[in-house]
Amino acid sequence: IYIAIGPAVDCLHHWHAMDLDMSTTIGSDGLGTLREDWSDFVQGAWLAMREHAGDLPYFNLSFSADLPIGSGMSSSSALTCGILHGLNNMADIGVAEDALPAMAYGVEREFICVRGGIMDQYASVLSQPDKFLLLDCLDRSFQQIPKPDGLHLFLINSKVQRSLKASGYNE
Repeated sequence: IYIAIGPAVDCLHHWHAMDLDMSTTIGSDGLGTLREDWSDFVQGAWLAMREHAGDLPYFNLSFSADLPIGSGMSSSSALTCGILHGLNNMADIGVAEDALPAMAYGVEREFICVRGGIMDQYASVLSQPDKFLLLDCLDRSFQQIPKPDGLHLFLINSKVQRSLKASGYNE
């Protein structure tokens, strides 16, 4: 996920999803209402960070990604975590990096209403190059494990689309 983020000069959020060539502008009267599109993850991240920080400026955002949308590669978690990270830095809030996965988890469960797990958010924030992330989802403890030399992993995009919210997953 590639994100450009900065404070807005007006009392409006201006967000642009470059890969989709879609933009949205939201004022205070539109906050808290699901739109059933990508902007829900952006809005949810802002609301979660504002709840933590109190005062939080409106912001401009442009983003792009090389993760295939809806393919099971956690693009929504990566987007949510990236925006939380960007807001945290932009407004100098001081949330610890390892606290961001729990915030992103709350966005997806409480705002988006997808009853997923915590693994995707932890992987988005805490993964390191050439290491595996060992995560205990019960107590949320984790450790980095070096990737063995000579091991190669491949991801294959089957182009099969999925949506957890539209499936029986929440049941």
